[in-house]
Amino acid sequence: MQQLLTLGSLAKQTGISRPTLRLYADSGLIPCSVDSTGRRLFPESASEIALRVRDNRTRSKHVA
Repeated sequence: MQQLLTLGSLAKQTGISRPTLRLYADSGLIPCSVDSTGRRLFPESASEIALRVRDNRTRSKHVA
């Protein structure tokens, strides 16, 4: 069974800010579920996905 990460754990693991990770989750860019207390929980795979999203957004800013 895959371990779930909290928003803070994912932010610490990736170096991406919590507000940015919330934006990615709310936009459907990274997988996220919410527990009964309202905490966002992310699968371990969200770390790699979030880093790819960040890198792609950075690259697209430099293409213009």
